[in-house]
Amino acid sequence: MRGSRQRAIPGDPAGDPAATRCRAAPRDMNGVSILAWGLATAADGDSLAQAAMLVEGRPHFHRHPRWVGRDGQRQIMCWASGLRDHVDFASRVALLVQRAWAACRDAQIARGMQPARAELILALPLLLGIYPGMRERFTAAAARLKFDGMSAVQMIFGEHAVGLAALERAAHTFARDKERHIYVAAADTLVAPMVLDMLAARGELRDRNSPWNAVPSEAAVCMLVAPSNGADDGCPRLVGCASGIEDIQPDAPEGGAQPGENVLAEAARESIAQAPGFVRIISDASGGRWRAEELGRVISALGPDAAELPVLTTAQAVGDVGAASALLSVVAGISAGPGASLILASERSGSRRTAMALPASADRCPMPPCAKPGAEDPVSA
Repeated sequence: MRGSRQRAIPGDPAGDPAATRCRAAPRDMNGVSILAWGLATAADGDSLAQAAMLVEGRPHFHRHPRWVGRDGQRQIMCWASGLRDHVDFASRVALLVQRAWAACRDAQIARGMQPARAELILALPLLLGIYPGMRERFTAAAARLKFDGMSAVQMIFGEHAVGLAALERAAHTFARDKERHIYVAAADTLVAPMVLDMLAARGELRDRNSPWNAVPSEAAVCMLVAPSNGADDGCPRLVGCASGIEDIQPDAPEGGAQPGENVLAEAARESIAQAPGFVRIISDASGGRWRAEELGRVISALGPDAAELPVLTTAQAVGDVGAASALLSVVAGISAGPGASLILASERSGSRRTAMALPASADRCPMPPCAKPGAEDPVSA
C-alpha cells in the first residue's frame, strides 16, 4: 500500500494460549463507535443493500460454470461481482479490501463527513501470513490499487474471529494514544483456486455427499471507528469485547472443545455483563459439526431466555467468508433493527471472541437498519 507504514502482527493477538482462559476488555473501555462502513460481498447493490440481504438471509449461492466438485457436479459457491475468473489469491484479497475501503469512504461522504485520514488495522486470513511469499504478493497487489487517506497499516492474521481482535486493538489504541479515528477492515476469499484445492483435499467443500459443509465465499468489510464515551452518540457501537482460548487436544474434533469446556459461553457472559439486554445472537456458524455443536452449548449455557432469541448467521446469505466473518457479523448486528446483538466468533486454533453490537438510535441513525423479509431456502446440493 503505497505511502504507508506497515506492521505485521502474525497470529491471534489474544496472546499466549497459556494465558487466562477468558479475558474481558477493561471495564473502563467503552468500546468503539462505528462512524461509517462499507462492504464487498457476493450480494448485489451498495453497502446498505448488501447489509439488508445479510439480515434477510436469502442465499446468494451459485454453481460455478467450470469448477467441478468431488461429486462430479459444478461446485456450489459465492463470489463477488467481477471476480469470478480472477485466480490469484493475494490479488483477489487486495481487490476485496479496496472495494470495501472505497465503499466506506463513500459512506463518509454520504453522511456529510470529510473522509478521514487515519491508520488502517487490517485483519487478513492466516494463509496469507504463513504461506511463503504470499504477504509480499498481497502488499504488491495492494500498492497498485487506490487507498486514499491511509496513514499507516497494521496487518493481523487469523481466522473467523480476527476481525473482533482488530476492533479490540483499535479500542486499546484509542485508550493509549488518543487517536481520533482508525479504519478497521477484514477480507478473505475461499474461492481462489489454491484455496478451493486445499478445501477439496480436506473434504470441506459442500456437495451432495457433504450437504452440511460450508459454502466457500469471499467478502471484505471496512469501518471507520472512533472512541466511544459510553453514551449514545447516534452511531452504532461495539462494546463488551471478551475473548478466551479453548484447549484443543489432539483427539478432539477439529476446532472442537474437550467435554465440559465452554470458553465461548464464558466470553459471552463477560460481554453480556458489560452490556446487558440483547435481543438476538449473530453466530459465525457457517458449516461443520463442531461449530453447530458449540453454538448449541452456548445457547444452553446462557439459559432459557437465550433459547427463545433469533440466531442469525451471515453464512446463510453469502456463505463462509473466513477472516471477514466477525466484521460481517457486526454489520449484520447493527443493521438488524432495534436492540443489541451478541456476536460470537470461533477459530479452529481455539480462539474464542464475543462482543455486543449496538445499533444507532432510530431518530439519529446515519445508516438505517435493514428490514428482514422472509428468507428462502438455499441451493440444494
